[in-house]
Amino acid sequence: MDSNQIILNDFITKHPFAAAKALEVLGHEDVVEFLLALPSQKGLRMLSLMNPKNASECFVLLPAKQRVEYLEKGSPSAMAAILRMIDNPLHDELLRAIAPGKAVPIKRELEFKPNTVGPFADPAMTVHKATSVDNAVDMLKRERTSRSSELYVVDLDGIFQGLVETTELLRAERADIVETIMVKTCPRFSADQPIKSVLHDDAWLQYRQVPVVDRADKFIGTLSYKAVMAIEGKPEGLTKDSINETAGALGELYRIGLTSLLQSTGK
Repeated sequence: MDSNQIILNDFITKHPFAAAKALEVLGHEDVVEFLLALPSQKGLRMLSLMNPKNASECFVLLPAKQRVEYLEKGSPSAMAAILRMIDNPLHDELLRAIAPGKAVPIKRELEFKPNTVGPFADPAMTVHKATSVDNAVDMLKRERTSRSSELYVVDLDGIFQGLVETTELLRAERADIVETIMVKTCPRFSADQPIKSVLHDDAWLQYRQVPVVDRADKFIGTLSYKAVMAIEGKPEGLTKDSINETAGALGELYRIGLTSLLQSTGK
């Protein structure tokens, strides 16, 4: 690694927002060449911090393999911000190119507005309200990946009906149906609610996972208390003005020097 590369890597690590800002003054082809010269994680970091419009125009110029890698390794919110700027058919082709498990959270981000409950909802196990307790218990045993202490009850249209505590399910008569033992008046969040509006909701006093529904009351998944605490623990996102201030603090002359360094390293 030459001295320029060492200086550049150190700068990106210490001043990622300023580095991304400097990248945006380059031509798209130069940015792509530069990103490909960086370690994958650093390149992804730079792309994620760029203006979404500029980032998307650079993203489509990347080799197909690199686009897939970024989509699968990047945060769903950052990748969704880029994909929103890309028209079909390429938009859909990009989503089809990645593993289904990686595509789901990005699609969820695209479906809902940023910073609402919907993108943070996790899939959860559901049962139809007419399911027998015996069958529900069998389903629960087969679903080894479920960590929830509740089953979520829906009708044939997917409309949320209530929930059943797994402890109650195991104590119930096997011939009973789920509807007779479910809790109907449980709290729920709307997918369109601002995520900050639920941070201190009373629902967390009773449940560690709260059902999330859309405007038609269709069950989407659950929002976990763990996810909410992670959100609350994050510092406020930097505004455009604060990013500009970070870059400006380096001094205009230093930024010009950095831009030259970026160009020379990318080639």
